[in-house]
Amino acid sequence: MEIWQIKRQKEGTVTNRRGRQARDETDGSTSLIGGRVDRVPTKLISPHKFRKILYDTPRTRKVEIQVESSRPIDVYGVQASDIDAWKSEGDYEGISFQSTRTVNAQIKIERDFEKEWCLVLDNTSDTPAAVHYEVYDL
Repeated sequence: MEIWQIKRQKEGTVTNRRGRQARDETDGSTSLIGGRVDRVPTKLISPHKFRKILYDTPRTRKVEIQVESSRPIDVYGVQASDIDAWKSEGDYEGISFQSTRTVNAQIKIERDFEKEWCLVLDNTSDTPAAVHYEVYDL
């Protein structure tokens, strides 16, 4: 069953309702999403490394993901319980944007989705990537 529905967005503004905290499990930094948005500083991802950020699934079940990178990276949305399967390149529930410098998409998360999900920014290249990301509840 498809648990994510994606609607690509053109540039524009997003109205946010409530604040939620995201936990960046690589370096422990946090970013507020929802009602007020604190911009996440640009992160440097080393060659052949990834950054995993854990989020609560919003009650509205709709999020917007915006990613900008200095070089092409892979961007994934993965159920928290499936992160080990993703790491081992097994089957997982989620979405992916392969080898891209920018992502601007609205995602509708289906009802059977879990309470937590991970945004994964994967640098598969031989050089570091500077990445800026924002996730909004809609």
